Parts: sequence; C-alpha cells; structure tokens
Amino acid sequence: MKPSHLLFTESKGIQTNKKSLTSLQEFLDCVHYFERKWGNNRLWFRGISNSNYELKPSIYRKEIWSYDVEEAKEVCSEFIRRGKPFANKQSVNSKWEWYHLMQHYGVPTRLLDWTEGALIGLFFAVRKIKNKNTPCVLLVDPFRLNKLSANQTVLYYLDPVYREKIDDKVLKYFDDEAELPDYPVALLPPHLDERIVSQQSVFIIFGKRRNGLVDIVKKKADKKPRLVKLCIDQRKLHYIRNQLATAGITESSLFPDLEGLARDIRRGFNMK
Repeated sequence: MKPSHLLFTESKGIQTNKKSLTSLQEFLDCVHYFERKWGNNRLWFRGISNSNYELKPSIYRKEIWSYDVEEAKEVCSEFIRRGKPFANKQSVNSKWEWYHLMQHYGVPTRLLDWTEGALIGLFFAVRKIKNKNTPCVLLVDPFRLNKLSANQTVLYYLDPVYREKIDDKVLKYFDDEAELPDYPVALLPPHLDERIVSQQSVFIIFGKRRNGLVDIVKKKADKKPRLVKLCIDQRKLHYIRNQLATAGITESSLFPDLEGLARDIRRGFNMK
C-alpha cells in the first residue's frame, strides 16, 4: 500500500496530491515517485505561494498589463537599448538572451520561470510564510510538453554557439509575435547571470494562447501530459524552511548578492 502522501487525484490532465505535504522527505518522495513513474530524472519545478495561481506569464496578466503585440516589441527594444551599460560584464549575443534577462530582472515577458532544482522550487513555494494561501510546487516533464506542443521530444537550446535546425521552430516564438504558435515550449537558456546559475533557471515560453499550458494539458489529457501540483501544508512552512536551510537552500544561496545576504541575516536574527 502506498503512503498517504503518494496518493493523487487527476483532473483535466493535472495530478494533485490528496494529502498536503508536511516535510522535506515527503516532498522528495513525491519527486522520486514521478521520476520513476515517468522514466525521467530531468523534471522541472515551479514553486508558488498560492495553489490557485493562474499558470500564465506576467505579460498576459491583466492586473499587470493590457497586452499589446506592438508595444511588447517596443518594451523589448527599450530594454536592450538602455540595458547595454549594465550588461557589460555579460556576453549577451542575441535577442533571446536579452529576453531571458528581461524576465529574470522583472520586466513582463511571455516566459514563465521554472527551475531544474526540486529543492529550489520548494523554497520559492514556502518563502512567504505569512501568506495564508496553500503553497505548492508544480512539476512538469519538459520533454513531454515539447512533444505535445511541437511534436519533438527534445529541449531547445538557445545559446548562439549551439545551433541546430531544430531551433528554427522555436524562433517563431520571438521573431514575429503576430504569428505565434498556439502552445508553449520548454527552453534551456544560456547561463548569463549569477542568479540564473544559482537558481538553475529554465523557461517555458508561451505562444498565442494566454492559458496555453493549462489548455494543452486539458486538450491532451488522454495522452498524459505529465503536470503535477504538490500542495504543501501551510502549518508546516517554518519547519520546511528550516529543513531547506539545513540543506543549504537559503536566500543568499539563490540570490548570491548583498540583498540575499541581508535577507538571510534578517531571518537568522528573527528580524521582521
């Protein structure tokens, strides 16, 4: 008989745990369970503080911006034009790389952040302890997503040094926003920035459909799209955060700068 924390329900292609997770070990048990079940140890994770969160990029969120194709191009151009002095320490060689930096530094894009690190995903789920909503970690099989969206069981590399014909399909998501593909695909960005490295950042880029990830999961539910929502017991957030700190997952390890260090010190001395 399976332990209770390894029991799941499924609705419209998304699997959700029946019992909220209460420890780091239970979380890892779930991760390993799906790695074995799907035969893939390269899953991606996204930690969110509210299980009711809409799974769409910030640029498609009405509370953030009223999306406009032409203005979206202008936003990107303006970031590149004005951002060059601040990117001198980095080798930024393409519009794609600029787009990654835009997302990572908070400019709304069609990218949705994920991580290759399970514990990193868990950290971002439990980071806001005062939040009364149910936090969760989303698991996705990026290979299966790309098979469903683009009919290719691959991950797309976007480093200009690494170029193959396969990349041409991905370029449609950027070169002409007026003719975007419908559904999102998973991308492996070049490591341009310390935060991208420390957070093991990867991205899913959305196309024309603003709810594209949920839409394709619903549409392809019979083909098992491999998307899971792991809900965390809100009463155990302090405990799980302490476990993560013991495992070396802290603000300063994920934000390797003075800001991350300051947050660690505040937490260590119980400062509000």
